[in-house]
Amino acid sequence: MTKPPRPQHEVEEVKETILENALGIIIDEGYTHMTMRKIATKSDMSATNIYNYFANKDEIYLLLVIKGFDKLRQKFDAICEEKHRPWSQGSRLIRAYLDFGIENRHYYEIMFTRPTPKFNDYKGTPLEKLAMVELKHSMKIAHVVAETIGAILEIKDLESPVIKNKVMQLWSLVHGMVSLFHSNIAEYVIDDREELFASLEKDLIINLSPEAYKEQMAKA
Repeated sequence: MTKPPRPQHEVEEVKETILENALGIIIDEGYTHMTMRKIATKSDMSATNIYNYFANKDEIYLLLVIKGFDKLRQKFDAICEEKHRPWSQGSRLIRAYLDFGIENRHYYEIMFTRPTPKFNDYKGTPLEKLAMVELKHSMKIAHVVAETIGAILEIKDLESPVIKNKVMQLWSLVHGMVSLFHSNIAEYVIDDREELFASLEKDLIINLSPEAYKEQMAKA
């Protein structure tokens, strides 16, 4: 007798389990050591059964990265919908990024830290379309940051080298902070993470342009 197909909600639950187990393997062993067989074993299923849910390990990896960027994008979207002044929005975006990095360490690592494949690695392959989804998610986040910095500096051309340089400078600083917490080094230097982040989110925005900050504060 043929076994009836799983209900869709059960299929989604199995997929979610597979994704989480794959993420654990990437973090513990690295992307190159992640195999469909290892994921299947950790998910308590046969090596052949896992292919009923995903085509290969790269599809699993890309879906994990997309999921991570979607989590961060949702945080950014919620802040932008609140319609804050540019400097205030920038401060909140910085805090959202820091909180995301701390609260979603494993996703953060495959998104920004680990030497994992990027969009260009999938160009010309069957997975290029899925990789493009990940790229668009990440670029939307970068665009929000560029728009916010542009509004603070009153620069409309978001392709301006000034904007791009400021985005990279800001990103490197917040990424460095998240990395220090991930490596457990920060805890030897600071006692109150909440106090540090509250100070940092404001200071980084002011440092983008002290003059612009003063002008916008005067208008507030």
